[in-house]
Amino acid sequence: MQVTHYSAAVGRVALEAALVCAGDDAVIVLAGGSSPHIGAVAAGGAGDALCVTAFLGHREAELSAELSAMLQKSGFTGRFALTCGIHVDSITKEEIELVLDMSRELLGQIAGTLASFSGGDR
Repeated sequence: MQVTHYSAAVGRVALEAALVCAGDDAVIVLAGGSSPHIGAVAAGGAGDALCVTAFLGHREAELSAELSAMLQKSGFTGRFALTCGIHVDSITKEEIELVLDMSRELLGQIAGTLASFSGGDR
């Protein structure tokens, strides 16, 4: 298995992502802020229905679904599990938008990494 790390930070918002490739499949962990955690999990694959589960009291389901849809549209053909858990104390509306933009950017980088691999090279 290969693990690749990604990060982005602006002001109080810092996000980290890890991509674990297992054969043709991938596990992606996106976490950050002042209290990284697992708030939601999404799983799917090319042609498969997307399954999203959020833990009680967490708001990451919508972001997990959006990022998973991006991954499905990227041409990635394997199965994947994606976890999201981001908490920033007293977050502002502007910081929420920043979290969303940074998450999309990190997922774009991850999709690019996955596209650069062929079949068994992961």
